[in-house]
Amino acid sequence: MPLTYLDHNIIGIAAGADGKDMNIAPLLENAKSQSHQFVYSPAHCEEIAVILRSDIDRETADTYVWQLLNKLSELTDNLEFLPPWDRIGASIQKREEPIECFKRVVEYYDLTLSSESLQKFIMSFKSPEAFTEFQQEYETDIDPASAKLYAERRQRHNINPIVISNLSPEKVLEQPSILAMFNEELWGQGLRVDTIPKFGQFKDSFVDQENSINLTMLLMEKIGYRADPWKKYRSTLHDITHTIYASNADYFITNDSKTLARVKATYAFLDVPTEVCSLQEFEAIVNAAGKDL
Repeated sequence: MPLTYLDHNIIGIAAGADGKDMNIAPLLENAKSQSHQFVYSPAHCEEIAVILRSDIDRETADTYVWQLLNKLSELTDNLEFLPPWDRIGASIQKREEPIECFKRVVEYYDLTLSSESLQKFIMSFKSPEAFTEFQQEYETDIDPASAKLYAERRQRHNINPIVISNLSPEKVLEQPSILAMFNEELWGQGLRVDTIPKFGQFKDSFVDQENSINLTMLLMEKIGYRADPWKKYRSTLHDITHTIYASNADYFITNDSKTLARVKATYAFLDVPTEVCSLQEFEAIVNAAGKDL
């Protein structure tokens, strides 16, 4: 029974909550009939919780929240990936209604806000304008000349985002210049590209799993590989969290081409066996399997 992790954008399409006129219910039902077990995680609930911070009225927001939570429950049969309770050991699987996970996310939302602020700071190094805007918002006083923005770091290693974005994901972290920059980024963590824990090591340690994937996904942003604008820091944070949990699955399905490329590059470098697919690629897999039945 393959474990299949759907990115939040797929859940939104399935629930009819994203404004896109796509009917993917037959595909998902067909996949479930072929024993695909869909799985959710706290990352889905964190994205749903953002709705409560939007400008729409509370009644409409609550309707969207319940619509998404109910679809999540229906698709996954309440199977969830979670960190181990004491963060010691591997990720765990648990049957729990998404509303229970959602309640915990809301209860400890200060942790989400802290993570967002840190991600915004990391993304602010993408340009002088972003860096200045962040400093004004948070009233910090870091000298831009000492900050070493990402463009300066890339220039030192002769990395051109336009050029590398034409590379296939599997080839990105085979480039000597990118590996050299990654070594510099890892230095502060006491790691190198040849010592960062990969799947064979972190499959039994959620902490290492989280750290290795987070560092590698952040590198994609720093080198500019099919990267997002800095103001999409929240989306980037969610992408990273989904990528961490999805590494426990057999399939990770996303409808975002940039996310797909960054995740493929990350998993290829870290030897994660999870197959990353677009919605169309997943449909082809399901249809091909159906012909063999």
